[in-house]
Amino acid sequence: MIFYFILKFSYYFLFGQIALPTFQGAQKISSSSLNQECGTQGCGGASLCSEPECEKHQISMRWSTTNQVTPDNLVLTMQGGNTVTLSALTTGDRGWYKHSGGNTANHTSSNSNTYTGNASGTNYYRSWFSWSLASVSGQTITSAQIKLDIDSWYNTGGGNDAYSKIWEVSNTTHAEIITTKNNAAGYEIWKDLGNGLLYSCQVIDKNNLGLYTFQLSSAAVSKINGLNGGYFIVGNSISCE
Repeated sequence: MIFYFILKFSYYFLFGQIALPTFQGAQKISSSSLNQECGTQGCGGASLCSEPECEKHQISMRWSTTNQVTPDNLVLTMQGGNTVTLSALTTGDRGWYKHSGGNTANHTSSNSNTYTGNASGTNYYRSWFSWSLASVSGQTITSAQIKLDIDSWYNTGGGNDAYSKIWEVSNTTHAEIITTKNNAAGYEIWKDLGNGLLYSCQVIDKNNLGLYTFQLSSAAVSKINGLNGGYFIVGNSISCE
């Protein structure tokens, strides 16, 4: 009974704002299966399968926990060559939406934890980041990167590496995404975080925690230039396909 209480307590805080679990999942697959599941063929192009089918493997990680100041930066190269770095935590917001089956998903406005992936085979998390472009309004952007730092890697049901995909968010405003959402309203936003245009993709490794740089596509740069100082929002999913 004591062990069960501790396990439940740890699970509750994992996806909120406090816990930093140290255990790994018990579903690690063989290296031969890993080569079939996680290659590089899915990066740099369209998704190879529909979401959340690609997310079925129990792989999950977190870029940043709530209030943790690790890189969550949008780095913009301006016409002329100078760069501007914007932090999501200070200029916009970040967080996750959780889909637990059916047409429902949820997000709490106070939660800026960026847990991403499949937990326990039934909960699918997608994270998101937004940046205010007010400081570069009226300027021309020629290229853009997103720099994110992995805080922790959790389950390894799909192996030791996985795709991390940066998606266009096309149907959700900043005001909508930052508020508490549940049920159908949350599900619509959750879908928007893993569909649409694929802006960038990286293969990430659980043995290489730290900074990852996502070079954004020309479509993303065009989107940024068209926002006229508004909020640039992206979704993030993790999968093994």
